[in-house]
This record gives sequence, C-alpha cells and structure tokens, in this order.
Amino acid sequence: MILTRLIDASLEDKLTKEDSRLILSWPDSDLDKLIDAAAYLRKKFYNNKIMLHILLNAKSGLCPEDCKYCTQSSVSKAPISKYQMMKSEEICRRAEKAKEAGAYRFCMVISSKGPSEYEMSEVTKAIRYISSTLKMRTCASLGILTYQQACSLKKSGLDRYNHNLETSERHFPNICTTHSFHDRLRTVKYIKKAGIGSCCGFIAGMGETEDDLIELAFTMKRLNIESIPVNLFNPIKGTPLYGSRSVSPTLGIKLLALFRFVNPSKEIRIAGGRERNLKSLQYESLKIANSMFTNGYLTALGMSKDEDVQVLQKMGFEFST
Repeated sequence: MILTRLIDASLEDKLTKEDSRLILSWPDSDLDKLIDAAAYLRKKFYNNKIMLHILLNAKSGLCPEDCKYCTQSSVSKAPISKYQMMKSEEICRRAEKAKEAGAYRFCMVISSKGPSEYEMSEVTKAIRYISSTLKMRTCASLGILTYQQACSLKKSGLDRYNHNLETSERHFPNICTTHSFHDRLRTVKYIKKAGIGSCCGFIAGMGETEDDLIELAFTMKRLNIESIPVNLFNPIKGTPLYGSRSVSPTLGIKLLALFRFVNPSKEIRIAGGRERNLKSLQYESLKIANSMFTNGYLTALGMSKDEDVQVLQKMGFEFST
C-alpha cells in the first residue's frame, strides 16, 4: 500500500520530502519490492530501453580547482595520466570508435574550471563533425561557462551539456572552495537558456547527510534537469577524501529509487562507482535507471562495453540508438 501511494504521488507530482525519507529508509529485506515500484515508473516512460554512453577524457589532470573528491584536482596526489587538450581530429577519431561500439551518446570531458578559447575551438570543431557527419548525439563537460560560450556550443550542434552539482548547497563548501554551488547553478541556467539539454548529477558518499541527498533530488526537479547521472563515490588514494566509507549496494539502489520517484520521467543514469559500490546489484539497478556509462570513466577503469552488453541482452534490455 505504501509503495502504491508513492507511485501515485510521483506521477501526480505530489511526492514530499517525508515520502523521500521513506524510500531511503526502506527495509533492506524488502528491497525487491522497492525495485519493482521504481521499475514501474521507469517502464512507464522508457519501457525496456537502455542508453549506453561512452566518455572521453579529452584533457586530463592539470585542473586548478580544489575539489576534494577528484583525482584531477590541484589538491590530488593520485598517480593519474596528465595531458593537455586533445586535438579535434583525435576527439573525432575516438567518437568514430564509440559509434562503432554502439554508443547512444558520446561525452567529451576536460579538466578545467572553464574552457579556454583554444579548448572551445577544438571542442566545437569536434562537435560539428560528430553531430553532422557521424550523426551521433553529443555531450560536453567543460566546466563553468559564460552565456556566450553556451551559445557557441549550441551553434556547433551540441545537444547536451553536463555540469554536475556534486552535492547539496549546504555541503558544497566542504568539498570545494575555489568555486561555489551558485557558480554551478549559473552554468546550468546558461545552458538551458541557450537551448542545450541539461545533464546534471551528483556524487553520493562524500560525507553528506540524508537531507542533503533529498534536497539534491528536489533541486534537480526544480531545475527540470533532463538527465541525472548518479555517481557513487569511489575513493582513490591521493585524494583528500580517500578513506571515505563506501556507499552500500542497498543504499545505492535506494538512491536510484529516490531520484526515479522524485524525477519519474527523467533519464536516470548509473555513473561512476557502480562496479565498486553496487557490486552484484549493478545490473539489477537498471530496472530503475535507464542509462549507464560503459567502457570506464575519466581516470578509473570500469566494465567494458562488451561485458555490459552481454549481461544486458540476457536480461532482455533493448538498446536505444
């Protein structure tokens, strides 16, 4: 009865923060029932389809920001590969490989507070080729933008921009001090004003509270975010947050359910940390989420596309093209 009421509240846009607490405190022993309820909402809007996204780290390390979770930040001592901006020709070559692999969307990421004129030039050249010649959907994550930069990306053919809020406004100063939560909000508003689709997620497991997570879910709803990547923190040695407690597989499922209930019609994506945190439940979670990254992340390895596809096909999922 409780889950039926929550489904109705979700579809009628009446879900409350108290309802959200019920989802996060749902008994582990009845997790299958919560999954089925969230799956009902997923199927209503996405049926049995799943979107595969492939990431490209087009500029690695060398970031001036002090985000405590990030291996590429100025405060990280993690032993990662560091390199300057890729040429547009190399980005396009990687996009061609992603298309051959069956990617639904190709996502270009650079480590930066915001893109330089040169970086914007290389990215926009690549976007024009990928969108017009390869006919692929594109996403870019370049950091904080001006409105003029957002308009330039739109003109080049970009159809989605990723700019994660990472955590709640309350908790944000605990994980980053070189820019603010409102800097991130402003960029989200610029990309929406420019007519670019919004991809805006978060990272769970960085010392936030339950209320922080609930506030984030409702912030995404208020901003009308089209795509919400759910990252489960993967602490890497050399970053200030190394040693943080992992998100349990059951909490990871409840978080996905929370964001599905609060944002029932939106693309919910399983993103970084799924292998480490969800463990045996990572594919079960796709009964709730309808999108996933495959072939690894920015500086961390992940399941290969072939491994993911093999399991997903056995589960009866169909791939969006």
